[in-house]
Amino acid sequence: MPGPDQPPPGGNPPPGGQPSQEGYPQQPGYPQQPGYPQQPGYPQQPGYPQQPGYPQQQGPYGQSGYPPYGGGPGYGAPVVSSIPKIMGILMLVFGGIGLLSALVGVLSGGAGFGMPQQGIPADAMLKLREFQRLGNFVGLPLAFLQGFAGLWALRYKRHAQLLSNIYAAIAMVWVVVSIVLLYSWLLPAIEKMLPSGHGQEVKTIVGVVMVVSAFFGMIWPTLILILMNRKSARAACVN
Repeated sequence: MPGPDQPPPGGNPPPGGQPSQEGYPQQPGYPQQPGYPQQPGYPQQPGYPQQPGYPQQQGPYGQSGYPPYGGGPGYGAPVVSSIPKIMGILMLVFGGIGLLSALVGVLSGGAGFGMPQQGIPADAMLKLREFQRLGNFVGLPLAFLQGFAGLWALRYKRHAQLLSNIYAAIAMVWVVVSIVLLYSWLLPAIEKMLPSGHGQEVKTIVGVVMVVSAFFGMIWPTLILILMNRKSARAACVN
């Protein structure tokens, strides 16, 4: 056995004596290695549930990383109908054309546009111009109303359908009234002023021109009533 002044077998003891053999203290984890930055953990990825111990990452759609229902394109967002916008543009265009035409007709005293003027006596021509003058006086407020309804439809105003319906209804009623006045007043008056045998020919020409104009005059108000009263168009006009 070695003496008190002799080192134990296997080498010299460490300074301060032999370390205690009671065991090492409990370590809370792996110690930080010198020279390596501390890693706080992996960042939370958008679209995955939050893992305990990792910081919450702010995603583009909120805390969860998922877009909310109806909150973005492709995720149930409501699609606004383009019918009011398209119809509004067309009503503005047609209303402007009708306003210009009515103004020219009023200022010219009813020039008899579209009517045959050769071979018609002056008295019969005055009747034609009087009939067109009446149409121009009615067409002025109608054209203004159509343009105003088109502006509201273009801007998706709440009462755009109401104004469009009012214009379309008045325009269709005026077409019917025009046909009634044509056959009950204008054509009989013209036939009496023309020589025998020639009145029927002029009456037929004037009648065809007016009926064709009335036919096309009914198409546009009908389209307005159909398209502007669709469910999607009504739902879009909420401003």
